[in-house]
Amino acid sequence: LHVFSETALLTLAHKRRVYLEWSRRAWGFDCSDEYETYHDQPPINLGVVLGARSSVLQALSTLICSLEKCGGWDQFLWSKLVYDGSIGATAHLGDDDAAVANLCANLDVE
Repeated sequence: LHVFSETALLTLAHKRRVYLEWSRRAWGFDCSDEYETYHDQPPINLGVVLGARSSVLQALSTLICSLEKCGGWDQFLWSKLVYDGSIGATAHLGDDDAAVANLCANLDVE
C-alpha cells in the first residue's frame, strides 16, 4: 500500500490546532493520540492511496473502524494510523506534486 503526503511545507505540528484540537472539540475524538511521536511528519493525503484492491479495502476498513471507535477528523486519523503502523503503508513524502506525479507515472500519463 502506498500513501502520499499532502504537502511538504507543513507538518502535523503546524496543523495541530486544525487536526488534533478540532478532532477533539468538533468531532469528539476520544482515543490516545500520541501526537508528539509523529507530529513532525507531514499530513497524509487520504485522496491518493495506491495498492492492491484488498490492501486498500483493508486500510479503509481500519480507518472506518477507528472513526467509529474514536471519532475525529478523517485525515487526522488517517495520518495517525499510517504513522503509528496500524495501517501498513509506505508513506511517500515529497513535494506537493509527488502524489499526482507518481499516480500519472503509474498510469503511463505524461
